[in-house]
Amino acid sequence: MKTHRNPWGDAVVGWGALSALGAWLRTVPAPRRVFFLVDENTHEACLSLVHPEVPDGCAVEVLEVPAGESSKEPEMALSLWEALREHGAHRDDVLIAVGGGMVTDLGGFVAATYKRGMRYAAVPTSLLAMVDASVGGKSGVNLAGLKNAVGTFYRAEGVFVDPIFLETLPSREVAAGWAEMIKHAYLDGGEHWNTIGQFAVAEADTMERLIQLSVAFKARLVEQDPEDRSGVRAALNAGHTVGHALEALAWTDVSEEQLNDLAPDSLATSGAAPEPLLHGEAVAAGLWMESWVAEARGLQPAADANALRSLVRAYFARVPLPSMEAAWTVMQHDKKNRTDEVRMALLQAPGSSVVLAAVTKAECAEAWEAYAKTFV
Repeated sequence: MKTHRNPWGDAVVGWGALSALGAWLRTVPAPRRVFFLVDENTHEACLSLVHPEVPDGCAVEVLEVPAGESSKEPEMALSLWEALREHGAHRDDVLIAVGGGMVTDLGGFVAATYKRGMRYAAVPTSLLAMVDASVGGKSGVNLAGLKNAVGTFYRAEGVFVDPIFLETLPSREVAAGWAEMIKHAYLDGGEHWNTIGQFAVAEADTMERLIQLSVAFKARLVEQDPEDRSGVRAALNAGHTVGHALEALAWTDVSEEQLNDLAPDSLATSGAAPEPLLHGEAVAAGLWMESWVAEARGLQPAADANALRSLVRAYFARVPLPSMEAAWTVMQHDKKNRTDEVRMALLQAPGSSVVLAAVTKAECAEAWEAYAKTFV
């Protein structure tokens, strides 16, 4: 096991990390109460692995939400605040989120805001949450189909990343985590980027090493830019302008009226994708398209762009595409934007900083068309 320090909660990573959770809980002053936040899947598959780490004499309550991004909404946060109040929860009690990125984002937000902050820890159970969502202090909920539109930074008292949970995941969930790992490897460059493409998703014996590399890289960026203000941490948004739009339109039954409410002068139509996407699947498509834009601008060398896009194509199938008009409307409300400009974190060479730049609708449309023609 290794501990990766960052201002928003140290991440303990490796086989046996759950024992570190138990050790930390024993340091929490009595009286101790633990509230586990789970979804219906992690309640069944994962909680039994975590519960034994709770010290004797510590009362436990389980708060369960439905699985899926639809639970990451203000209404669900309100329900959880009310549940905590009904249980008489105090600030010194502990909320532990056990789940993927939706659960850790929601759990961090609820912990940060209930009585102005209660003790919080995360046990990420999906590969994507292990390497990205649970590390770095960001928490939040979606609003009217917009990803993470309401949220805050909140320090976890520990993030406990144990690869044992990968054994509980469907293969699609494991594969989805590779989008963020590919992104981290490219941004890190060097040996990290040179080795990421050598391993198949199924090679479990390599996963701990690759998870360590991803968490270490993200922790370094978070340390340099804790509140995402200086631009250093913006690199982590590569692929996410397009990715969040794809994900939002897939998870939300977005009506023409809702889109027009977001942008009154828009000519957008719904064009919602026929089935929900996993975050990693949407980000993978976003990486591919935003790489196309970066290469067309002369920012990303052609050889590097081709290597990245080839790796994405090797791991990911084509995602269902909504209309470009609908996606552009959602992108106009991305958190990175300034005034009316849509901005992307455009890649350069491996290991180099990104260029946070305004992009045009025409550039996005060209990338959209290229993606559709390539992924057939």
